[in-house]
Amino acid sequence: MTRKFLLVLLLIVSFWFGGLLWFAGQLPQGLADSTTKVEAIVVLTGGIGRLQRGLDLLEADLGEKLFVSGVYRGVEVNELLKLSKAAPEELECCIALGYEADNTRGNAIETAQWLSDEGF
Repeated sequence: MTRKFLLVLLLIVSFWFGGLLWFAGQLPQGLADSTTKVEAIVVLTGGIGRLQRGLDLLEADLGEKLFVSGVYRGVEVNELLKLSKAAPEELECCIALGYEADNTRGNAIETAQWLSDEGF
């Protein structure tokens, strides 16, 4: 009985792990089109290079606005623009910061609220 149970459990775990590997293999590895202009660019803080990539996209005029979710309180737009090579006055009008999120779920809620408020 115990041996049969362990075999069934091993089979279930194997199928689950195989499904996980299949799912991970289906995820896109990059953007299919990195030249199409969008209404909003969203950056979630916490990853290396995310903010710079978002600023680069905004500077290249590939988005109308940039929203950065999960920013530490006290950080201002002009501090973030120091990371960009563009003049602050060129981009400052188009960047919004969200200070409420402190996890992935919070990022999703904060971003959805901002998108709704902006009419996107």
